[in-house]
Amino acid sequence: MPSATLADTPLATLLHELVESQTMRRREQKKLDLMEEREKTITAEILKREKTGFTSGHYVVDIKRPEVPNVNDWAQLLTYIKDTGSVDLLEKRLLKSGAEARRKEGIVLPGVEFIEKPTLKVEVL
Repeated sequence: MPSATLADTPLATLLHELVESQTMRRREQKKLDLMEEREKTITAEILKREKTGFTSGHYVVDIKRPEVPNVNDWAQLLTYIKDTGSVDLLEKRLLKSGAEARRKEGIVLPGVEFIEKPTLKVEVL
């Protein structure tokens, strides 16, 4: 349905189309999730068997094994960040549950505002 006509479409029709679309998407998502899980399993098996890469038929496989940071002691890291001001080591997002818990306690987080984020939930009767 072209978006230009949505304003003139009855809510019951929009709701029906929404539920149909969500149902189809969820069905397909389940299939995609199974495919992704299979891909991860196969990838893990290949990585277990091969260290650098290989060729097979029409395929050339290049395996990279870069070292990536993994925090094994958060207390030490957070102390370092506080002491040095190295906040660039952190991602810039706020944990929703932490912010909401403080809000319930009456704590105002500086620089944080709570904004409305509308959602629509449909239950099939």
